[in-house]
Amino acid sequence: MTQVHEPLAGSLLPSLFHLYRSHPMTPRPRAACPPAPRHRSRSSEPLRHVMASQRQSPLSLERHRHPSPTTHLAPFQYIYCYYLCQNAHPLTLRSASAVPKLGSPMSSFDDPPAPQATTCYRHPSMASGVRCQRCERFICPQCMHQASVGVHCPECTSKTKQKVYTRNTLPGSSGRATQVLIGLNLAVFLLQFVLFDATISDDGRTAQELADNGFFISEEGEWWRVFTSGFGHFGIFHLGMNMYSLHILGPIIERRLGPIRFTLAYMAALVGGSFGALLLDPLAFTMGASGAIFGLLGLLVMMFRSQGISIAQSGLGPVLLLNLFISLSGFVSLGGHAGGFIVGIILGVVYFGADARSAPLFGRDQVKPDIATAVCIVVLFLGCLWAASRWLSAVG
Repeated sequence: MTQVHEPLAGSLLPSLFHLYRSHPMTPRPRAACPPAPRHRSRSSEPLRHVMASQRQSPLSLERHRHPSPTTHLAPFQYIYCYYLCQNAHPLTLRSASAVPKLGSPMSSFDDPPAPQATTCYRHPSMASGVRCQRCERFICPQCMHQASVGVHCPECTSKTKQKVYTRNTLPGSSGRATQVLIGLNLAVFLLQFVLFDATISDDGRTAQELADNGFFISEEGEWWRVFTSGFGHFGIFHLGMNMYSLHILGPIIERRLGPIRFTLAYMAALVGGSFGALLLDPLAFTMGASGAIFGLLGLLVMMFRSQGISIAQSGLGPVLLLNLFISLSGFVSLGGHAGGFIVGIILGVVYFGADARSAPLFGRDQVKPDIATAVCIVVLFLGCLWAASRWLSAVG
């Protein structure tokens, strides 16, 4: 929008005079000096002495240099005043209507913008002007935690807090979810002999009642075999090896994920092992927690990668090679082990990210990873039903 300036006349002159007098660069007149005393002397010598002293006196010079102030401006002063209003004065004249009248407040000019108010990132209703020394987010007095240098927010304080290990949090100690899963495996192993009247050496009857088999799942409608096959075992040695692995690997992952997410991940790896076993050989009787254990191995590999620890540095390299050799020996289900391990790798990307430089799939969201795991379990279960229906093609 074009600004129109009125001519320099009329009521504008008093305002210009006010701006000229208020400008810091305008010279200020000084008070006039008192007149020098007049000396009356008949001799010429004292008179010449007084006139010489008046010529050399600085007060006399000041009196002639700065005359007394008046209310009238010379023409060049009007021009200088107009120049100040248009260019040099800090309160630049933008329009004639914006010029304040003589004696009016200067609030008619545009005020400088007020500083933007900042609030605490955890309490939006509280104003704050202090930042966290680590993340530089604004925090209120309730969120301030004194540090060695400055103050920290609650999140940065919890990250830098020194960990104190107790009997229940030492590496290798069993978490609650891990203990519950071990108890379920032991209970199912005991029910194999109580409900089905089987002996320790009667593995065939036990496998027919609890194990994965495409014919029973598809034709008999025994869909629950997808889950029971991951808790039953073919003997004490088979049970002992899997439970020992669960006791070692489970607490490490459970402390990172929490008991609920750890249980969901365990069940997803278990169903993934059933899917792999039914996909490769739908007529085989497969049973055991090996698929879920391999899923925990995949999770542990991705958890170490997210921390910048390679497989060789973590010590999992020999363990993975040994389990790979056992899987290829023909005595165990290769499909069950591979299916559980692949599911563990996928969930590791969801929970921890692909490596140390990438973030988790859903960022810091605490709900979406659990929903994704539950969806993964449903999809794998439907895949097990589809793979079990292929038993007839395996016969042919």
